[in-house]
Amino acid sequence: MMQHDDALLELVALYAAGALPASECRAVQAHIARCAQCRRQFAEDSAAASMLALGAAQAPPPGLRAKTLRAALQSARTPIGRYFPAWLQGVAAAAAVAGLIISGVYFWQQRPVRERSWIAVCAPAQLNCGVTGRVVSAAADNMMFEAHGLRQLPADKVYQAWIIREGSRPRPAPTFRCDAQGNAIVRIRAAPVKGMTLAITIEPRGGSAAPTSKPFLAAAID
Repeated sequence: MMQHDDALLELVALYAAGALPASECRAVQAHIARCAQCRRQFAEDSAAASMLALGAAQAPPPGLRAKTLRAALQSARTPIGRYFPAWLQGVAAAAAVAGLIISGVYFWQQRPVRERSWIAVCAPAQLNCGVTGRVVSAAADNMMFEAHGLRQLPADKVYQAWIIREGSRPRPAPTFRCDAQGNAIVRIRAAPVKGMTLAITIEPRGGSAAPTSKPFLAAAID
């Protein structure tokens, strides 16, 4: 397991909020896949971001605004030049303020959810595909599918995740690519439901509405 580095938590928060430049995403994805603490933080930040729209429509508890502003001012005094290139420092400072607001709304409205995980196995199970993975859920409506040992795909192909419920057609989830080491992590905006299966296939670039190949990695939610 990779040793945790607090300096990367801010990059993880930017990635969860969708504010990280595309050129930086792959490195952060690879780190999240190997660092348990950053993985948990990513799940919490992703859930907080999804709660922002709901929270904005409701009145916050007394004193939250003042506390958030004080924390934001304190954060602004903390040097971040050691961790970010100059062009990213302004983005990081703004994201820090936004993150404080999101976190305040999220933790006010929702109690923390204990992290759960399910092992992903090669499909069919007897096939040694050389790929390992797991599904992690640390929020009520978000899961992350980690995979390791993936091969690089040609430019016209992508990996795609699928949500499969008994008696229903597979529901398409995001497409993704792996990094140079064969690691990947994809966020799936769905609640873990008993009996659900999450699977990965290889699809044409841009993704498919229905699988065009058989799943090679799958995790059963129990």
